[in-house]
Amino acid sequence: MDLKEGKWEISIDMESSSYPINLPKQVYTQCLTKKNFISIQEQSLGGSNPNCAYKQKEIKGNSVSWVMECKEDDGGKVILGFSLRMLTSTEVDPTKQRL
Repeated sequence: MDLKEGKWEISIDMESSSYPINLPKQVYTQCLTKKNFISIQEQSLGGSNPNCAYKQKEIKGNSVSWVMECKEDDGGKVILGFSLRMLTSTEVDPTKQRL
């Protein structure tokens, strides 16, 4: 993905067959650079966890989203949905931008 540095909205959904209710969606904004975007991607990919696999990935306009499914030790599964949407459309210096 050709990342444009700037302010992004990040959303994370999680549901687990081990929990009786779904956890609330987390939404926050962050200034992303090419360097810290890779870090966020690596963290969300389950690292080297062989129990996790991609189910969907979509890049559309200024948004990118993906769904990952992980098998739990008890036989259940966790489904994680990640969505990033660019809020600023110009290149910025993230070290000088305040959120």
